Amino acid sequence: MNYVYNDVEVKLTGRKASKPGIGGKRSELHEITPADENNGDWKKWVPMQALFQIEEQPKLPVPMSRTKADGSGWEDVK
Repeated sequence: MNYVYNDVEVKLTGRKASKPGIGGKRSELHEITPADENNGDWKKWVPMQALFQIEEQPKLPVPMSRTKADGSGWEDVK
């Protein structure tokens, strides 16, 4: 699963860092790196709340149209 961080598509490396937090709650950071090597070869530690999860959407069919035979406008292609 990939995420967006600062306008870059990233993936988790699988490494996690944690420490005790206030009220017994643990603070966690996750290591990320670019999903595409063309965006560099860096790693950064971020909280999961800083990442936007990418959800693939099904592609919608593109409606087709053409110019009417008499040139008066557009008509749908069926």
